[in-house]
Amino acid sequence: MAKDDGTQALTDAQYARFARGFLDRYLTPAFGSLTKSELDLLVFSLLHEVGYLRPTDSQYDIARRLRVTPTRVRSLTMQMELRDTSQTEDSLVTRIVECLSTARFVKDGALISFGVEDPLLSADLAARLKALGATTDSSFNREIIKVPRNAFADLVSTLLPPDAARWCARL
Repeated sequence: MAKDDGTQALTDAQYARFARGFLDRYLTPAFGSLTKSELDLLVFSLLHEVGYLRPTDSQYDIARRLRVTPTRVRSLTMQMELRDTSQTEDSLVTRIVECLSTARFVKDGALISFGVEDPLLSADLAARLKALGATTDSSFNREIIKVPRNAFADLVSTLLPPDAARWCARL
């Protein structure tokens, strides 16, 4: 059953999973030892785990649902993703490729601009570009990355399998 805010009502099993996850983590290492920010992150992560918040939800939608600022959602998302031990280099590259395959690109002189809402992917892209000797400009909006065209081409070639990267280098 859908609620007025567009979300699905949680089932009893989801409530039980949330409660079990909360108690397991709250009682470890000792009752009351988590700080407020750790508690907020715990609840935010559990809301994702039980499906109340979905990976496809925009930061704005999550902010409206939780009645917090989009900046707070961005911070919690970044913290949650950084602590996610299931994130591997391969899964991160896959997420970056998916993000870039659906991004809208704008050519602005010698720069290419595109949006990346996910804070981890944005930070990872900036780090990869920095490793290639390029700097990104996201001074006006953290979700918009501006990068020199040649650096973007270098980035894409590092994300491709070696045989595809050699093919791109010949272009």
